[in-house]
Amino acid sequence: MSYIVRKYLDLRKTTGTMGHRKIIMSLISSIILCLPSVSSGQAIECHFSMLSSEEGLSQNTVASIVQDKDGNIWAGTYDGLNRYDGYDIYIYRHNPADSTTIQSNIINKVYRDSGDEIWVCTANGLSLYDRMADRFRRVEMNDIHSVEDMIEISAGKYLVTTRSASFIYDMETWTLEEFMLDGKPFRFYSSCKDGENIVLCTMLRTVETMHLHKGSLIRKYPPVTITNFGRAVIPAGEDTYTIGTNGSGVLKVNVKAGTVTETAISSGTISAIASDRYGNIWTGGSEGLTAYSDTACIYNSWSQAPIDKAVRSIYSDTGGGLWVGTEYGGIKYWNRSEERF
Repeated sequence: MSYIVRKYLDLRKTTGTMGHRKIIMSLISSIILCLPSVSSGQAIECHFSMLSSEEGLSQNTVASIVQDKDGNIWAGTYDGLNRYDGYDIYIYRHNPADSTTIQSNIINKVYRDSGDEIWVCTANGLSLYDRMADRFRRVEMNDIHSVEDMIEISAGKYLVTTRSASFIYDMETWTLEEFMLDGKPFRFYSSCKDGENIVLCTMLRTVETMHLHKGSLIRKYPPVTITNFGRAVIPAGEDTYTIGTNGSGVLKVNVKAGTVTETAISSGTISAIASDRYGNIWTGGSEGLTAYSDTACIYNSWSQAPIDKAVRSIYSDTGGGLWVGTEYGGIKYWNRSEERF
């Protein structure tokens, strides 16, 4: 889909003296790593456009971004849900007097399932978007509050995690059943589905690989222990996954072999990972935005056109565009073929 609107203001660049040696050395390391060399991939130059509260976004901390089948971009913030059609932004907020609104303005994740349903994980429950009525249906979860993540396990069935437990939700019957693992409450931090593999980065600093067997969700492989919480996970082929961690950079985990490999891809806390249509891996976190081709750094926001904010979410759309949700700077957008919104 082509996103055509007026050209937005150039990104503001901030300067200043950093008082912490550790931060300075981390930035220097990132810049050196991304300097072009004979052996590295070809560096790319990104000219980002911006979409922030000044352009109508509900709030500038963007925790989650996804695109639906009609090309709409959905962005979850800490003050409402946004739908952007390439021209206008439509904002959805919680109204305690209206049960057809989202259940909280704090959005943890926006999730699109295989049937193009849009689910909204909020700090006060789970909501499903009714496209025909342009409103929301609430999932009744009794005393359960913050919904942190969800993943589709089969058509109409989902594994939903909260701060205290996880549940299997059946869309056909609108019922919840607590999911236990080894007889104990189970929680996960991030997730992805890869064929029959349902990969979950847990609160116990493990990577669990589940699959459906005779209608039940069970372990496919033994859990793999990693050094820190997995905040983001994407498939990397042949039972291998690229995982962004909470302080240990990016790991490669082969869930079948049970092996964990440290990588030179990024460092620090990684909140988001995405692959683009060209096979590049984009990571975002406390140190900004970085892109890699294989193991060669081809873009770093500290050494090139700065994003100048921590990154919370990344989404690569069907048209080759890259949407980057930042901590306080709204959304940055780049498409090498369009170079504009």
